Amino acid sequence: MVSIIYTVKFTDEKKPQFVCTSKTKIDPNRRYPSNTKSEILNWNSAHFVKTAEHRVKLHGQLARLVSEASAHALSGHWASAPETLQSALQPLCGFLGIHHVSIRLRQNDSLVANWRQFTGGSSNDTPLSITSFDTTEGRSPRVDGDKIETQLWKDQTALGSLELLARQSTLTDAFCDQGLIDILGSVISHSLARWLSEFDQEQDRERLHKAQAFANIGTWEWNLETNEMVWTEIIPVLFGYPEGGLETSYANFMAAVHPDDRADVEAGIAAAIEYDEPYRVEHRAVWPDGTVRWLLETGAVVRSDDGTAKQMLSVVEDVTQVHEAEQQLANQASLLNMLHESLTTFIREGKFRATLDTMLESLLELTNSEFGFLAEVLQDGEEAPYLRVQSITNLPWSLPSEEMCSRVGTDRFELPGLDNVMGELIRNKKVVSVDETRSVELFAGLPEGHPEIRTFLSVPILVGSDLVGVFAIANRDSGYDQSLISFLQPFTTTYGVIINSQRMIDMEGNNRKSLVREKQRADQANRAKSEFLSSMSHELRTPLNAILGFGQLLESDAALNEDQQDSANEILSASNHLLALINEVLDLARIESGKLDLSLETIHVRAIIDEALMLIRLSAEKRGIQISISNMANLRVTADWTRLKQALLNLLSNAVKYNRSEGSILIEAKPHGTAWVDIRVTDTGPGIPESRIPELFQPFNRLGAELSHIEGTGIGLSLTHRLVELMGGSIGLTSVVGEGSTFWIRLPVEQGHTSTNAEPSINSGQSKTLSGEQTVTKNKSILYIEDNPANLKLVERIVQRQPDFSLISATTAEEGLNLARTCQPDLILLDINLPDMNGYTILHKLETQAPPNNAPVIALTASAMHCEVRRGKNAGFDDYLTKPINIAELTNTFKKYLG
Repeated sequence: MVSIIYTVKFTDEKKPQFVCTSKTKIDPNRRYPSNTKSEILNWNSAHFVKTAEHRVKLHGQLARLVSEASAHALSGHWASAPETLQSALQPLCGFLGIHHVSIRLRQNDSLVANWRQFTGGSSNDTPLSITSFDTTEGRSPRVDGDKIETQLWKDQTALGSLELLARQSTLTDAFCDQGLIDILGSVISHSLARWLSEFDQEQDRERLHKAQAFANIGTWEWNLETNEMVWTEIIPVLFGYPEGGLETSYANFMAAVHPDDRADVEAGIAAAIEYDEPYRVEHRAVWPDGTVRWLLETGAVVRSDDGTAKQMLSVVEDVTQVHEAEQQLANQASLLNMLHESLTTFIREGKFRATLDTMLESLLELTNSEFGFLAEVLQDGEEAPYLRVQSITNLPWSLPSEEMCSRVGTDRFELPGLDNVMGELIRNKKVVSVDETRSVELFAGLPEGHPEIRTFLSVPILVGSDLVGVFAIANRDSGYDQSLISFLQPFTTTYGVIINSQRMIDMEGNNRKSLVREKQRADQANRAKSEFLSSMSHELRTPLNAILGFGQLLESDAALNEDQQDSANEILSASNHLLALINEVLDLARIESGKLDLSLETIHVRAIIDEALMLIRLSAEKRGIQISISNMANLRVTADWTRLKQALLNLLSNAVKYNRSEGSILIEAKPHGTAWVDIRVTDTGPGIPESRIPELFQPFNRLGAELSHIEGTGIGLSLTHRLVELMGGSIGLTSVVGEGSTFWIRLPVEQGHTSTNAEPSINSGQSKTLSGEQTVTKNKSILYIEDNPANLKLVERIVQRQPDFSLISATTAEEGLNLARTCQPDLILLDINLPDMNGYTILHKLETQAPPNNAPVIALTASAMHCEVRRGKNAGFDDYLTKPINIAELTNTFKKYLG
């Protein structure tokens, strides 16, 4: 027997090569029979040599086939891996008698799924299947023979297994015993690992390419040592070229940058290389077709350990949409700010023409238009529309045109007979946009020298459905599209508001003039009436004086008989009635002219009622009318003694005159809430229908009683109504027909102060507001600086409920500062929004003026936003209260600081 041992070596090309390393020969020292030794040796030697040579030949062929299969398997692409493996293994399978090749992988992704679909090869080829461990498809078929299997590994990672199905033979034994199956498995493992890796890399590249294309992002790398530059496929697209259409080089990269931005890009690159600053540059790129796009580049420099710049990396992103959006937002903000300022200026100053001039100038700038105008749509007497130009770009092309522009905003710059583009706009109330293809035809009739109109836009100004104006602009290079029209919507709305407001102002001005004229006529009539009444008073009192004088002489003459005495009494009664009538008429005249003086004081209600009853009691007794007083608490009111008594006498007199005989009158006085007192007079007369109650307080209206025997003028209740209102009160009644009526007078409670003014006031609080004088001094004083009379009155009423506090009022900042210095109040209540000086300035002056005042300063204001409250407290206010006033909160604040 001859034993042959082979070893496997790899050539420089990584191909396996099988080499015979040793042979075992027949031992010549062995003892064989002499007669056969030679024959045996000769035959065996020849036989073993032939067998050994045959086996060596077969093993060499096997080794060659494994080597070729390995070399072939190491080639190929991942997409054709099954075909490559089948083609590589086919000769070896035929040589070894392999019926089926199965590769089972632990990985199960899209690539393996594609490999599992392989069914190729001819009918003579050995079947090959690639499957995953988690599937049962493609398992080795049941055939006679042995399964030769080896595990597939790559860098200690199990990839799967290789299974070969073949009938057992010496070749398969040698294939296994000599480790050729493991060698083949190692080669296939290497190929599979490479294909899977290449597939993943290509998938990553594809995903990166799609992501960059979707996001308009590309990357470039620049080798600073070799000056070589590489970039992704999207970079040429970002610069306006098709993929692969721009040769990779630094020069081509810089050539694609906008000429005005190249210096910035080069400076950014230099700063990154030399000073290791972050590379971030936003620049424009000019595409071959002239389109300009905005690109943002960010990157950094890769350096060696010694700091030498080796490579520069950058990401390039198309930010055109972002830039355009930012520009649009900036334009929108500019438009809104301009409109806000224009509208504010118009409201504050009322300059219609100046406001429109500013708006037109800004409109042209925002739209990149060359010229335009703003016009108002008016209607003539026949309701035909025409334009009045309110603002226009000053582009005079001739002396007549220059003179025409000087008439802007007047009735001398109007455009009637609109049979042009403006007429179309007015008739249809629609936007008219003209591009360059239509402009030549539409504007062919322009006057000689008029600037050319290439593009044009006119927009109607509607308030509701009414067309009130129009604006037009021209010669925007890119024309006027729907997006620009939408952008200008705030301008359109604001212009409509201004036009409508100006019309209302004009109308209000005309109405005001009419009202002034009417008021002047009414004042003239009142003066004439007052003069007439004054004159009539003098003319009537002169003869009446004689009548009353001689009548009293006659009354006191004892020689008169009873008839004569009765006649004298009738004369005196009629004269007194006439005198009362004259006095009431004059009182009405004084009230209407504002010349009735009142002296407000604290009045004890019971005392004034008793005094009035003394004058009316006799008349009541004559008619058998009983007068009673009920619920008369110890009440005090603020009023004018004489005028209140006059009002009470009128009510009591009517209660007697219009009562039934043997009737009754009830007089009551009781609080109404906490700030008022009601004085009630109830009679048992016929009552008044509810429908006629509003007529009661009309002068000279007696509701038909003038036809009766009851004396009266119809002036008393009207005069009473006016007097009560002048004293800050009110008057009213309730009545039931057939049962009687209750008249009531409601007056403010005691204020603790008296005053006399030509302008009557309802309480001493108004007088304090005008003069700044303090009320009756109490324990703690509060200075309130406020310009609103209603607010002053409210705080006065609140303080009146606090017996330990008194109030000082000031309606101006200067007056308040003076009172703070001279009166030294214990607490200062301050409105922030005074007309002559804001509260923060007053607070500063209070802190710095001499002598100093250390009283707490509390803000009481309608500025209630959180930022305003925070600002007030930071400014130094001791407390910050907001309106509407919370009475409990204000009272608690007083107690907090004043005890």
